[in-house]
Amino acid sequence: MGEFSLPPARVALLGKAGPLADRTAEALLSLGLEVAHAAASAGSRTGTPHRTFPFGREARDLLREPAGLTGLVLLLHDPEEVPLALATLDRLAPELHRPGFVVIVAPSLPREGQPLADLRREARAVLRERVRALGKGLAPGIRVNMIVPGSTTSPDELPLAPVAPEESVAAGVALLASPGAGFITGIELVIDGGASLLWPLARGESDEPSGSGDPAQA
Repeated sequence: MGEFSLPPARVALLGKAGPLADRTAEALLSLGLEVAHAAASAGSRTGTPHRTFPFGREARDLLREPAGLTGLVLLLHDPEEVPLALATLDRLAPELHRPGFVVIVAPSLPREGQPLADLRREARAVLRERVRALGKGLAPGIRVNMIVPGSTTSPDELPLAPVAPEESVAAGVALLASPGAGFITGIELVIDGGASLLWPLARGESDEPSGSGDPAQA
C-alpha cells in the first residue's frame, strides 16, 4: 500500500496587491501552505503566480470551493476598508475547516499629527472588538488574531533599528498562522519597532496631553 499524505492546507489571502501582499504570500508558502487566492503583484520573488483578490463580491467565490480552506488572512491598508473587510470575514470565517486560523492585519497607526489619526485609531478599536468576539465564537476550532503595524514612515528615534516593515509584518502573519500558535487566539500583536513605548497614539490612546502629572492638579 502506498504512503498516504494529506494535501497542503489552503489559505485565502485578501487585500490590495503590493509589497506587503508579496511578502505575506512568501511567508505563508514557506510554512508549506497553499495560497489559494493571493493579492500579490506579478513580480513576486517566489515566481509563484498570484492574482489580485479584493474584498467584497469576488470574495464570495471562495464559498464555491471551500474544500481544504483552513486559513484566512486579511490585509487592510485604509480605515475605509474595515466595514467591507469585516463583512467578508463574517461570511468566510465560519466556513473554514478546523483546525483553522484567521489573521487580520489592521491599517498602520500614524504618529501624532499625521493625517487620519483618529480614523485609524477607531478602526483599530473596531477590529479589536471583532477579533475578540470571533475568537470566542469560533473557538476551539478556529483561532482569530490581529496584527497592528506601526507607521510606514518610521522615524530614526525608534528603539529598534529600522527594518523593512513588510518583512516584519509578514513574519508576524507566519507566526500566527503556524502550528506553534495553536494556543493563541484573540490577541493584538503590535509590530512597530517600539513606537508604542514612545507615543500615546501608537498605543491606541489619545494624543492630547494628559496633564502635568501632579496629583494636586487632578
